[in-house]
Amino acid sequence: EKRKRRTKTATKPTTTPRKFNILYLIADDLRPSLGIYDNNTITPNIDALARSSLRFQRAYAQAPKCTPSRSSFMT
Repeated sequence: EKRKRRTKTATKPTTTPRKFNILYLIADDLRPSLGIYDNNTITPNIDALARSSLRFQRAYAQAPKCTPSRSSFMT
């Protein structure tokens, strides 16, 4: 009876895809009234978070009224 010889095959190490942490902050009617936007408002905690984050410089309102604008954020 012949024995089968097992050979080791090279396999690529499996890597898990990098997961991103996403913090989605929405503030109704805030406008760019934050220190990070060169405003005179003192907002040290939000400014510290914004310095290490992605900041949108060009944002637009989805609707001219509050309720439809708020509800469109998550759609």
